[in-house]
Amino acid sequence: MTRFTLGAVLFGFAFVQMAATKDPASIKPELPKAAPIYVKIIWPVDPATGKQKERAIVESWVSKSVEKPFKADFIAVSEWVPLSERRYEATDIWDGKLDGKERACAVSAVITERKEGRIKILLRGWRPDGVEVAVILDDEPGSREVAPVTEAKTEHGTPHVAVFVGVPSK
Repeated sequence: MTRFTLGAVLFGFAFVQMAATKDPASIKPELPKAAPIYVKIIWPVDPATGKQKERAIVESWVSKSVEKPFKADFIAVSEWVPLSERRYEATDIWDGKLDGKERACAVSAVITERKEGRIKILLRGWRPDGVEVAVILDDEPGSREVAPVTEAKTEHGTPHVAVFVGVPSK
């Protein structure tokens, strides 16, 4: 009889403990925060008049990667803009204006794919018919890429987009 009572007490204790804890399948480990993605638009300008005003900086790694078939200078028409981490949610990068004048259509960017250590970003704008450029890079802090937007070529050269992966916040 003592064994039966002891077994019933232990079973009751175990049952209460299982009922009090959450279902192990519903407990999910906290995922690490994804590294932020930043985009900057680089625009070709006339060397005689293009760099007269204070503008956003074009970093050396960006300027070394820009294709320069003409004698054009390049300026940054946007600061580094962080992209929305939500898949398929567009982020406005540039309104298309330079010195108060309409130079292009607005440009937006969206992360279309983020898996297996790679990121695919689609940028759309520049012209009314919607020029697109896709940039693919490694999903790790410090990865960077500069891509030409050949379909949006101007009289001074080809615009470019610079993309880099930042360090995730804690």
